[in-house]
Amino acid sequence: MKKRCLDPNYKNYSKYGGRGITICPAWIDSFEQFLADIGPRPPGTTLDRIDEDGHYEPGNCRWATRTRTTSKQRRMKLMLRPGEKVTLAEAARRESGGRNLTERRPPDGG
Repeated sequence: MKKRCLDPNYKNYSKYGGRGITICPAWIDSFEQFLADIGPRPPGTTLDRIDEDGHYEPGNCRWATRTRTTSKQRRMKLMLRPGEKVTLAEAARRESGGRNLTERRPPDGG
């Protein structure tokens, strides 16, 4: 998080700090405050911003699986209509009539 937003020499800085993504000042100065706000990292998760255009701050960050964070990445966006970009997961959800494609259907096709 800090490298992405604060180090102009970091390889992906342009995708984070270079486009204005910032970090809550309390988190920059205190890992303890970050931990108090976000909680300990569960196994198999990574830090995720709920709004990918939002900042690293309380209320916009959570621990999420790599699958969840990858489906939200900017490079994964599809253009469905002019001016509307959605993730592949969102496009599939819409195509399925709102059903989460990972849900199991009852044997009767429910």
